Parts: sequence; C-alpha cells; structure tokens
Amino acid sequence: MSKQITLIKAVFFSSIFFMGLFLTYQQVFGAQFDQEIVRYYASDMIPHIEFVKQYFDDTKYIPHPLWHILVKGFSVICGLSIEYSAAFVSSSILLFWSVLIYYTVKTLLLDTLQTQTALRKEIVILLLTFFIYTVGPLVLPFYSNLIYKGVGSPNIWHNVTLWMVKPMALLSMLFAVWGMQKQKLLYYGYAIVATLLSIYAKPSFIIIFLPAIYLLMIDRRYISKSNLYFIASLTLFSILILFYQYTHTYSNNTDGGIIIDIFGVWSLGTNSILISISLALAFPLLFYILYPESSKNDLLLLSWLQVLFGIILYAVFAEKGSHYSHGNFGWSYRIALSMLYLFSIIEFCKSFYILNLWKRSSLLILLILQVAIGVYYLVHVLEGQNPIYIGVFI
Repeated sequence: MSKQITLIKAVFFSSIFFMGLFLTYQQVFGAQFDQEIVRYYASDMIPHIEFVKQYFDDTKYIPHPLWHILVKGFSVICGLSIEYSAAFVSSSILLFWSVLIYYTVKTLLLDTLQTQTALRKEIVILLLTFFIYTVGPLVLPFYSNLIYKGVGSPNIWHNVTLWMVKPMALLSMLFAVWGMQKQKLLYYGYAIVATLLSIYAKPSFIIIFLPAIYLLMIDRRYISKSNLYFIASLTLFSILILFYQYTHTYSNNTDGGIIIDIFGVWSLGTNSILISISLALAFPLLFYILYPESSKNDLLLLSWLQVLFGIILYAVFAEKGSHYSHGNFGWSYRIALSMLYLFSIIEFCKSFYILNLWKRSSLLILLILQVAIGVYYLVHVLEGQNPIYIGVFI
C-alpha cells in the first residue's frame, strides 16, 4: 500500500512539474509578438528576464528581486543561460506551491481524515490539492464570457512574481497564526522570515497581511506580551523594508508615484466591480453565507480580512504615469483570493458532514464548476492563448 501511495504522489507532482516546465518554457521561448503585442504565451516572463540581466549589471533597481536572484543563482551554479534558468526556476516554484498546498491540507485535515484508510486519505488530500491549485472564478456568460479580465482569479498563470510570493504568503499566515495561538518563539521566527521574504518576492502581500493580522489579534484577543513583541517586530522590519523600496522606486522617477483613484483602474476591466467581486468570491462567499460558523477558523478569518483590504487597495489606489493601467494594486487582492480559496476549501471539507444535504450539495456543485472553469482556463493558457482574454464559449 505504501508503494502504491508513493507512486500516486510521484505521478501527481511530476505532472505538476512538467506541466509548469512546459508552460514556462513556452513563455520564454515560444512567445510570439506582433508589433510589440504578445500573441502567444503572453506573460511577464520575458520582461523579468531582462530585469535579471539589468539588475546584475547595476543598470536597474528592482524592489522585489527574490525571483531574479534565484534565476541568476541557478544560472551561475548550473551553467545555464538566464532564459533556461528562468523556465526551470519558475516551474520549480509552481511545484513548491503545489507541495505546500498538499502539506497544508494534510496538516489541517489530520483529525478530519483520521478514520479513513491510508489510500483513501491520500486520494482526498491530492484531490483537494488539485482543486486548490486549479480553481478559477465563476463565469456568467450573459454578463461576460471572459474568465480573468476584470474579475481576477485565485490562480494566475502569467505573473512570475505572484508565483514567487504565494508560498511565502501562505507560510507567513500559517506560522503567524500558530505563533499567536501557541505563543512559540520558533513559530514567531518562521513567520518573520517568511514575511520578510514575501516582501522581496512581491510587496503586494505584506500591505494586506499587516493590517489583517492586527485585526485578527484584536478580534481573537490574542493580546499578550509575547504576541505584541512579535507583531511589533514584524511591523518594524516590514515598514523599514517597504520604506526603502518605496524611496528607491519613486525618488528619482518623475513618471511614477502612488495616487488616490477611486475605482479608476479597476473599472478599466469591468462594467460592474460589484459583479466582478461576486464572481471572484463565489464559492467562499456562499460557503460563509451557508456556514457562518466558518469564521471561527483563524486562518479563514485572516483570509477574509486580507480580501477586504485587497479590495480597498484595488478600489482606492493606483500608480500614476505609464504603470497606471497595469493595476498593480490589484495583485494584493488576487493573492488574498488564493489564500481565501485554500482555507475555504479546507474548511468546507472539515464541515462537510456537519452541513445538511442541500447546503453540502450546493457548495460541492459550485466548487466543481469553478474547478472546471479553472482547468478550462489553464488548458487554454497551456495552448498559448492570452490569459487576460480567455473566455467561455468564445
């Protein structure tokens, strides 16, 4: 039985890795341009490869260089070109994210699945890992056929720095919550390291995580001397790094800066922000409505708070100048979506038999539908279609 389980896991994670390697290889070598517009395998991979070269030539400052450092380091150690290194490192990050999902599910469902046989337990964990790894937003064809544009998605396949930050974000949340619950110095240390690394991966996470963790601490009454020292240390280090990043990004850039722009950038991609939010949050929102007791889960409450702050940031702030239409404050919201779906799906599994039949069935049908949309989206991304304009029935 153990050999059978090992084989199933090996096939699953090997498939994840080689699918990621195919995608990232195509984004590096298979992208086709037409008058500077990417027609096939559109992503930000090629610009970031150029940033690697410029960063290590001291011709460009990058506020979040973790991916770039890994790519350069792998290139030097293995003697590969930056391009090949970028594809391999990026696919390895996607694999790491899937493995992290697996162990998070396994850890948090330890009690729930303890009565199951080893094989059945493994199948359930891998199935939930697949659901979390691929789930997409809901689509209403009479509103818009497009899956991603305007709505966003818990899983995005064209942004390497977002891939880089998601594992750090998840580790930050887990160890911060466990640290405050158990008041263990080791967990505090892991949380601080993971959080600071997340800033160097992509600062979009920290700006929703910090206010959310404060509110969680107050709401759950986790106010103790050790927790306050932990939060204060986390805040101090984070603000110092963010201040350094901000001043070095915008001090000599007359074209850049942050402005207040209510709904301006978000409205460029959607006719109704409220509908877009509802589509993006479909499963977690229905789960909360049908099972409000889920808010007792600290990690799920933290995820909802991060979504709230992500929505506020996306709706209120923008970068001025040439980066305005990029909607970079929207990345915080999309990272928050990933975490919300992860912990909502886990909590749904934990409460599966607590819910009555119609609630359980409604949620399961909606989840399977959104996973099907996510798989459909991923398949079309793998075929080279532009991830922003992939739609259902078109």
